[in-house]
Amino acid sequence: MKKKFSSLLLLAASLLVVASCEKGGTSSSPSDSASESLSESLDGTSLSEGTSEVELVVPEVGETFSASWPSAAVSSVLGGVNVVVPEFTSPAGFAYIAVEDDSGDYIYIHTLFDESGEDIYSSVLTNAGWTVDDTSYDDYGLVAIDSTELVAVQFYHYEGEIIFMVFLVPEEQEDDFIESATWPAGAIVELLGSSVSVPAYVGEGPFFYAILEDDYGEYIAVYTSATSTASEDSYVAALQAAGWTIDSDYYDDYGYFADDATESVEIQFYYWDGTIVFYIYAL
Repeated sequence: MKKKFSSLLLLAASLLVVASCEKGGTSSSPSDSASESLSESLDGTSLSEGTSEVELVVPEVGETFSASWPSAAVSSVLGGVNVVVPEFTSPAGFAYIAVEDDSGDYIYIHTLFDESGEDIYSSVLTNAGWTVDDTSYDDYGLVAIDSTELVAVQFYHYEGEIIFMVFLVPEEQEDDFIESATWPAGAIVELLGSSVSVPAYVGEGPFFYAILEDDYGEYIAVYTSATSTASEDSYVAALQAAGWTIDSDYYDDYGYFADDATESVEIQFYYWDGTIVFYIYAL
């Protein structure tokens, strides 16, 4: 089974591993089984505001509608951290859902608004002492971190809506990553055994790696500097030469997946912002 490390995890990795945040990498609207009646009751409705009508955002299945910014729900997801997330104001109201996945807990919020919402919220955050980063806008939108560096908000405009994801900044784990001048072949064998030979990525180094664990089990994460997506191409060629099968069906969201001939080991890898990242695990 493909792990498909989500984009929120990639964002967390960028905050921790690269030590530096697909536009809307986590933007696919989360939905679970829940009441559809609210969505149906609000579908196509509007609020009369003076002489004009205001269109309301329509919740997806599993989402909750709120006429105002869902501050209580945000605080609940953040687990009582003493950080106030500045409110965004929208006449369309908000639809939101708390999400828990491999990346951790976060709250997904969206409202109807034009592109100016990005600048408006950036100003609100900046005035509240938050740092807003747009250096990876094309990949993740805008990312803001509060002054205590405990809470992050990822937000962007997409198809007539402003999307927000609010989550705790993962605790720093840089010390968990070991520096190596060469590809960490020994650590990979230690984790997976020697029955499958994982081709080395040829780069200038240094490499940084760590043995991590999630709901699927242990895996090794490796990253090193790279200058472009040509780094992906060179590793694809090395894997194919060694008889591995390459899957690019999920490339836009997750990068490449490669399975060895016995289909017992899989590698997920991608280039991102000067770094090539590998996740290697047993199937």
